Amino acid sequence: CYNIPDCLPLNKTPPTGGYHPEISAPRLGDPPHVGVAWPVDLADPNLTNWAKDAHNPIAFPGMRGGFAGPSNLWRGPGGEINMAMALGRSVARFETTDERLHNWTVADTKFLPYGANNGHGTTGMMFFPLPASNTTPSEASGAPLASQPTHMLGGIWSDHTDPFLVGTPWFVLGRYDNATGDFTNTTEAQPLDSGKTVIWSTVGRVSDGRTLHLGWFNFGAGNANCLTVPREVSYDPQLQKLLALPIREITTLRGDSLASIASPVAVPAGSSHSLVTRGTSFDFESAVSLPTAGKPVSFTLAVL
Repeated sequence: CYNIPDCLPLNKTPPTGGYHPEISAPRLGDPPHVGVAWPVDLADPNLTNWAKDAHNPIAFPGMRGGFAGPSNLWRGPGGEINMAMALGRSVARFETTDERLHNWTVADTKFLPYGANNGHGTTGMMFFPLPASNTTPSEASGAPLASQPTHMLGGIWSDHTDPFLVGTPWFVLGRYDNATGDFTNTTEAQPLDSGKTVIWSTVGRVSDGRTLHLGWFNFGAGNANCLTVPREVSYDPQLQKLLALPIREITTLRGDSLASIASPVAVPAGSSHSLVTRGTSFDFESAVSLPTAGKPVSFTLAVL
């Protein structure tokens, strides 16, 4: 919690003096606090309504060092619940056997030991199994090759001198051993293939094992004015990169055609051909034919 009152249930205020002194006067280096909320109706497939835990805010007494951005939760081999949070320039793994999520301990302060975010502040931790690849059958079958990473650990650059990087999500790939809780063989941090274009985004897993991604478009200097369409993340072991493409369900929303070319058009070298000149949300499809012989060809497909 960055704003303690946001963690509290409605109409509840801390007792006189607060749960911890840091609640009334938060400052750098305070122990972390989180807010827990529970679905009101588990039978609701959309989990529409939530209620804040009466015990909020959940404090982690005795822990200091700049914790931030609690991740999603995952189960360990003994049923214990895990969570990752940024710890200074590292990432720590927390653990609890309390199903209420009230009492946590630090299981590993060096879950990701190095400054994967290039030495800048990190929030919004995300830790998920690496999504299946679209290019390798062994990956798609759910049995990753021994040389391939198994999980993706991400965060968001929240403090950067380059305005185009503020809020950019980065991901470190590595092998996670659920029995020991170790995250090893990690790669250098990488963004999704959207690079600096998508910021303050989040990744989540859905019931069929797909990994979905949603974020804000970055128009520079922090001017994020609209959300991206939902995208599905996959991993390409040949490129060793995370890819994010619009989800297939988007095709069901297509309406009238804004523009089309009845037959192939040759575009002279050094010139451009405009096709769509109106509309704010559309699909762009193209088929490009390259010469079978001759000099190398370069071209650009752009939406301006």
